[in-house]
Amino acid sequence: MVEHVRCVDMAWRGADLGTRRIQFVPTHYWNQDGSGGVRNYCYNDGSGSCNKFSQASIKRFEDGLALCFGAALDAGFSTIAITPHVDCGDDGEWHVSKWRNGLEFNPRQKYDGYSYEEIMLQPLARALARYESDSRLKRIHFALQGEMGATVMRYPAQYLNLLPDIANIFSSGAARSSPSSTQTAKNAGRGGGGLDRIMVQQQAAPEARSFDNTTHTSSQPSTKNAATAGASVTLPSAPPVAPGATALAAGHTSHSIQQPAQNQLQSASSARKTPNGVRLEFGLTFNFDTSHGLQGNTASLRSRANQEVEKLIRAMDFIGISAYAPQNPDFKPEMLQAAAYTMMDSFSSVGVDARKAIQQGGAALQYVEYGLGGGVSQSGVGIAPNPAAAMRQPFMGVMGAYSKDIDPWQREALRTFMHTFWRRTLTWLAQGGGPTFKIEACYVWGKASWDVLGIYPESTSGSGSFRDDTVVGMVRAHNKAISKQR
Repeated sequence: MVEHVRCVDMAWRGADLGTRRIQFVPTHYWNQDGSGGVRNYCYNDGSGSCNKFSQASIKRFEDGLALCFGAALDAGFSTIAITPHVDCGDDGEWHVSKWRNGLEFNPRQKYDGYSYEEIMLQPLARALARYESDSRLKRIHFALQGEMGATVMRYPAQYLNLLPDIANIFSSGAARSSPSSTQTAKNAGRGGGGLDRIMVQQQAAPEARSFDNTTHTSSQPSTKNAATAGASVTLPSAPPVAPGATALAAGHTSHSIQQPAQNQLQSASSARKTPNGVRLEFGLTFNFDTSHGLQGNTASLRSRANQEVEKLIRAMDFIGISAYAPQNPDFKPEMLQAAAYTMMDSFSSVGVDARKAIQQGGAALQYVEYGLGGGVSQSGVGIAPNPAAAMRQPFMGVMGAYSKDIDPWQREALRTFMHTFWRRTLTWLAQGGGPTFKIEACYVWGKASWDVLGIYPESTSGSGSFRDDTVVGMVRAHNKAISKQR
């Protein structure tokens, strides 16, 4: 008998939007030491407590993820992406000081017995490696962290040094059998850490330039089967050639690219492949603002350390941004580049030339978190009084399982503007983003009032749904149109 698993259900909901790329955002937790750093890592099994890791729980986490990855392949996805998070597991009200972005930890250092690499990156790689010989899997996007800037700034050499070890797991695991998602799924998404979010994205043909775009969904692991899935939007495989640029023929490399025009950043993914030909791409993801995650005096960062950060960025295949830059309600589509500009400026403020490093290394830019929540507070309580208030803080929404009284989109002015927001977004994405910053992927936050695609289970109840059929129709039409261009 197969137990219902959230990741399976949500993967199929995402596939219904006509996409071939899915991204998982597994989340573990840390308990604080006296200085606010990591005392130990722990996982949420849905019981309400944060449990310390053991070899057995790490194995359950790996096995559960493997079943979710198998479900994604069964649903028709050919690209699997990973963006891991670590959140504060201590009791008490959430505060920005507990946000993962400011957490300074060495990914290879053991804290009370286990390192971040051991509880997160290694089991993720082993779970994916089980499908390395599965012909349905074409591409892997593996972010080393998600919205965790301070750890990258403080320990860039450690992240760079662990890359070969993670890549080698795909070689050593290539011969392992692939578990079917029809196997007993009782361990998926629990007993070793929940899946915080799953995002979905359309994949371009391997020989074509990939400029896909996606919507994304999310969840906090509040139940024993803590897993969520996403939905997607797609970018054209070949955006219009800018003045002064030259388009390379498809097949020029494993990921042929358009020659960048002046002041234009574009994708130039590496040709790294696993033994059975799966494209394996590594990345880093950051918040659009305070991307470096550092707090207070940053003078202790030496120029040498900044050079190591730039070296790490140059080694990446993609850089992701949580793209919630404020806008005026009358924003033009090209103004959606603001999140990329803000991230570059944030790194510049601490002496890191991220833009130059991205250009030199050829990393693709992705908007790994994006959307409009219609809220006004970090607590997730209260509806924005008008579109201007919603756009000042698009990362704020209304939390909770669906009911009409917490739904911002029940208010006509907000609903009408939300449709405009997505229409302009899709217009921009259909052009591949730009004109300065081309965007390979755009994942849309999909929990609570952000979830206008209706992927998260709690987004729908007997009284209605955050799902908006108009936006769903836009996304499907967008994906269909872009797919025809490939």
